[in-house]
Amino acid sequence: MSPKFRTVVIIYDSLMTCTVQDVRLVHNMDAYCFHSTSAFNSYSFIWDVITKIFPAYMKMNHPTLISERLLKSLMKVFANLKVSSLKLSSSDIRTKMKILKDLPSIESCYPPEILEILKKQLECGKFKCGDIHDTSRVIEGPFLDLLTKFMGNDKQWALGPFNPTLNLEKKGPIIASHWSVEWLDKQSPNSVILISFGTSVSLSHDQINEIAIGLDKSQQKFIWLLRTADDHKANTSTEENNVKAQLREGFESRVKGRGIIVKDWAPQLDILAHISIGGFMSHCGWNSCMESITMGVPIAAWPMNVDQPRNAVLITEVLRIGLNVRNWDSRDNLVTSMTIENVVKILMTSLEGDKMRRNAEVLGNAIKESMLDVALLLLFLVNFGSSYLSNKYDNCNNILPRPYPLLGHVVGILRNRNRMIQWTAELLLVNNNYKSCSFLRFPLRRHPHILTANPANVQHILKTRFDIYQKTTSFRATHQELYRDNLFLAEGGQQRWRKLRQLFGHQVNSRSFLKYAMLITENEVSNRLLPFFISNTAIVVDLHDILRRFTYDVVFRMVLGHDLAYLSNNFPQTKFADSFEYAKELSWMRLFSLTWKAKRFLNMGSEKRLGLEISEMREFLRQIMRRKKEAGRRLLDQNINDNDDFISGLLLMNNNNDQRDDDDEEILIDASINLILAGVETLLAALKWFFLSVSRNPNVEDKIVKEVKDERKDIRDMIYTHASIFESMRLYPPVPLGGLEATQDDVLPDGTNVNMGTTVIFHTYAMGRSPELWGADWPEFRPERWLKKTEENHETFLARDSYTYPVFHGGPRICLGKEIALAQIKTVAAAVLRRFHMVPAMEEKDYEPLYSSPSSDGFLVKVVHRN
Repeated sequence: MSPKFRTVVIIYDSLMTCTVQDVRLVHNMDAYCFHSTSAFNSYSFIWDVITKIFPAYMKMNHPTLISERLLKSLMKVFANLKVSSLKLSSSDIRTKMKILKDLPSIESCYPPEILEILKKQLECGKFKCGDIHDTSRVIEGPFLDLLTKFMGNDKQWALGPFNPTLNLEKKGPIIASHWSVEWLDKQSPNSVILISFGTSVSLSHDQINEIAIGLDKSQQKFIWLLRTADDHKANTSTEENNVKAQLREGFESRVKGRGIIVKDWAPQLDILAHISIGGFMSHCGWNSCMESITMGVPIAAWPMNVDQPRNAVLITEVLRIGLNVRNWDSRDNLVTSMTIENVVKILMTSLEGDKMRRNAEVLGNAIKESMLDVALLLLFLVNFGSSYLSNKYDNCNNILPRPYPLLGHVVGILRNRNRMIQWTAELLLVNNNYKSCSFLRFPLRRHPHILTANPANVQHILKTRFDIYQKTTSFRATHQELYRDNLFLAEGGQQRWRKLRQLFGHQVNSRSFLKYAMLITENEVSNRLLPFFISNTAIVVDLHDILRRFTYDVVFRMVLGHDLAYLSNNFPQTKFADSFEYAKELSWMRLFSLTWKAKRFLNMGSEKRLGLEISEMREFLRQIMRRKKEAGRRLLDQNINDNDDFISGLLLMNNNNDQRDDDDEEILIDASINLILAGVETLLAALKWFFLSVSRNPNVEDKIVKEVKDERKDIRDMIYTHASIFESMRLYPPVPLGGLEATQDDVLPDGTNVNMGTTVIFHTYAMGRSPELWGADWPEFRPERWLKKTEENHETFLARDSYTYPVFHGGPRICLGKEIALAQIKTVAAAVLRRFHMVPAMEEKDYEPLYSSPSSDGFLVKVVHRN
């Protein structure tokens, strides 16, 4: 067959590697290995191979993989692992550091003869071009990336789940269903636990009876798929040893109505998909894991052998969607009925179980959504096929990607999806030619996106031709539900935009509001931020989470006069913040989806989630607004104005309206959301990256500390601190790029033609790294570049124009809250650095924002008190 085709592709099972190894002798045949186990299991197995099992073999055959530097690097990557669909806390991140070291040993999971087979498969596998995994990038993307780091040029693709889950939502009655499903139709949502250990696992009669007693005592509803039992040999399946499971007399009558036992075949996937199922006790075979995750059901993990123990680690320790029935070290012991009872109660009735269920539902929805998105399949086929267009292309350092008809630069976008900000900056700064524009073509778009880092072009679109460059049509469409027609989305230059801009500007720049904002900031610093650091000195904390809570508290009080108290001692749930950030992320991801409008019409997947999050946000703000309006009327009757927050100022302008105006209320909610976005996004990003930059540069920190400890200076006199903040935002701008759409044909100052409908993106991040704009020492964190000496030998701040440094935007759209934000940052910086030193406790991260630059991955630091 091979001579008849340009390229022949063979896909083989991972246990058949030795059988197909001769394909390496055929010049036009490419081989891909299919793995029916988890990517986490594959990754951890290779880790074992490198570090424990076959070190001599690996040093001889793969010497580059064994370097200490690579091992340390991979451990740090693993420590910083983030599952895209879940927001993990700093304690979760620290826990991951131990996972690899504490994994069940490979010798305890696999019999010696199986290990020998796996060793032979590994020895024969050097010919393959890549691996295909029965998994989803939604849950195992980080491990696929780690496998890529290990395997070099071998590509890693996730095509799962292969189970027929596409049409299975969590639902009620199923047409033509099994009798067990008909029983489930009568039960309440999330009230039933499924117990099933697959078709190849057999338990002893004693163990089965312990399970029965534990289920009975738990008083929870259950469905038990009980197929076979073996008195002496666990995990055997021969006919002579297997007999039908025997339960003690009276058990089935005692649990009648509360549980059912199925001793023959049952539709496990239909059962898991049923709305009444709230938990799954499983042996953690990978098919069962994928079915359970896809259906959003948490797992009580009871692994038996081979890959199952490590799948259980993925479920319980990494994804946090389950708990262990027993410790792997006690696998030979009988699991008692008391243990079964406790595990079932935790999973089905506790707050911990509810949290696991929510996490599982998030992952399940994300998996089903990824399967529904036709664009993902299209992108996979393009990426897979492009490897044949030019095998050398993958290994070169070409920055400018190759465009394809209709698909544009989708291959380059895919390859750089985890570093889009850096990659697009490289497109502009290649050969140090910042004056040239770059063109980026997205799939199925008529016009390319024009990228620019040229200050003349930036001035042109932000000031000179401000009237013809507006928020892009696609951005307005994807963010309309979240921000409505308020200042953030209003078209610049039009009457509504001018009216909103004038209204907001009058309020933000008023002396009373500035005084109020600084009073709130100082109060939050003194009463919450500093006491937290004092009580947590010399331990590792997540600075990102602390600053996030602090920022929401400050901005909410500034905008609404309402105290969220997120940074209070008991660290409450950040419900509004979580909903707000989910809504932002889901709105942003619409830009890269071809099916979001269909999902919105059908009210499903991410669109259903977006609607719920926005509804909860707006209702929360609505209740605050109504309380404020009522309180405002009472104070007005007494001729008292007690509130200086932003919304109170707007309400005061409309104080003669005694009737409730629903339209006015919705406008105020829109204004609140826009102001919270502007305040939280920028303040959090600026603070986080400022502390990170200072912690990396001790000389700069020493100068700042000396300045802020000088009691003769207030924050307006802290010139060096001011320069350090500007230098931090040069390298890490809170909003790394901005895009505007031309409403007319135009020509940029550098001669680039812009057709009507084309988006022009000014790349603030790239401009901060341009040698032409900042000199050859641009990578250095050097606040001195913002200072100059006066004739009296005093240092003064050297400002740059807002088109060379568009961190605060420019022209008529320049940031209204610039001065307040800078004063707040200096206040926080001075108060914290005067007393504390932040020591980073994790590997330095890449700057990779999604919406803007704060990352939810966490920033772990040790807080050290200064002498």
